[in-house]
Amino acid sequence: MKEKKLIIKIVMIVLAVILMISFMPAVAPVMHQAAAPVTQKHSVTYTVQAAVRKVFYATHSKKYHRTRKCRTLRRSKKIYKVTEKKAKKKHLKKCKVCW
Repeated sequence: MKEKKLIIKIVMIVLAVILMISFMPAVAPVMHQAAAPVTQKHSVTYTVQAAVRKVFYATHSKKYHRTRKCRTLRRSKKIYKVTEKKAKKKHLKKCKVCW
């Protein structure tokens, strides 16, 4: 009976080692990968995304919101959807609740 339990434990350990080895190649390149330097191309992409992102603001608001469902917009009757760039041109600031 003790021999059977010992054999089962050994088999379980061998299976665990095999599973760990099979997943290591997928993880290894990520651990040894050097951080990519930030280039002008990445900066331009980020700027374009910020200019395209849509935000919301109410008629007499001083802030713009990430989502239309922000709790500070609940009572607003008229909500406008514009790009973040246009909201900044209107001198609106980010809402502290939804950003």
